[in-house]
Amino acid sequence: MTAPLLAVERMTIGRPGAPPVVADMSFRIGAGERLALVGESGSGKTMSALAVIGLLPAGFRVTGGAIRFDGVAVDTAAPAMRARRGKDVAIVFQDPMTSLNPVMRIGAQIVEAIEAHDPGIDRAAARRRAIELLDAVRIAKAAERVDAYPHEFSGGMRQRVTIAIALANRPRLLIADEPTTALDVTTQTQILALMDELCRAHGTGLLLITHDLGLAQSCCDRICVLYGGRVMETGPIARVLARPDHPYTAALLRSVPPGDRDVEWLEPIAGEPPRIQADGRRCRFAGRCAHRFERCLSHDPVPVATGPDAMAACHLLQPSAGRGP
Repeated sequence: MTAPLLAVERMTIGRPGAPPVVADMSFRIGAGERLALVGESGSGKTMSALAVIGLLPAGFRVTGGAIRFDGVAVDTAAPAMRARRGKDVAIVFQDPMTSLNPVMRIGAQIVEAIEAHDPGIDRAAARRRAIELLDAVRIAKAAERVDAYPHEFSGGMRQRVTIAIALANRPRLLIADEPTTALDVTTQTQILALMDELCRAHGTGLLLITHDLGLAQSCCDRICVLYGGRVMETGPIARVLARPDHPYTAALLRSVPPGDRDVEWLEPIAGEPPRIQADGRRCRFAGRCAHRFERCLSHDPVPVATGPDAMAACHLLQPSAGRGP
């Protein structure tokens, strides 16, 4: 069997002397595959992605598990990871204005990304490549706009520039961290469609971090649902969203407005997010789950297979439970 492009195996992230913020996190992305990491705020989506690319906040580190790229374990905290960022794996952040240098011209920032991984390239060739990238992300009159500053672009255009920078060196994996949150609905659709098209054209794997299930469904092959720093459910996105096996996934879907009819009331998920230190080894979702029973309050569930290439971590799915969610 061919090794996946990226395999995260039981990854744990934390700070010395504190409970882990992400625990036993596992997911994989095949070459050219698109995976969505979804879940509410604080579920561990961004921390997991930052760990993969070696950009964890100060004081946090990967304390357990393994991250494999092309079947080879990598230490994302090692200096060698700097050479891989922007080349093998790149990231698009949520707010383009915090990613772009406001006093540098757009073209110069793209050229800088190109030269960082190809120091021998001719400056004129790098500039031509920058214009080609702007054209690829559909910046009109790219040859004229290449010398513009970020403030001269709209929000959607700035996000297109960050995508151009991320794809400048044809990375094999693109991480997109809530790339459309600050944009209007029409621009959101355009940006997601653009990333999907470019990833397909170059065989680039995509790790999309989002809280929007609709956006995830529109451009991803598989989904990984996180809650409280743990994987609740993962599998083919069409199957998981049509027939969720975990109560949390089902609750998320009930809280999303249906696209085919009007509703007067959405069903919120009752309760509060987990307090990691207080919850200990219990199921992270137990405090908000209508299906919980005694074992949920004292033991973490073991993930079980729920179908081809699908799994969920819930005591209700264990043979001994004798019932489903």
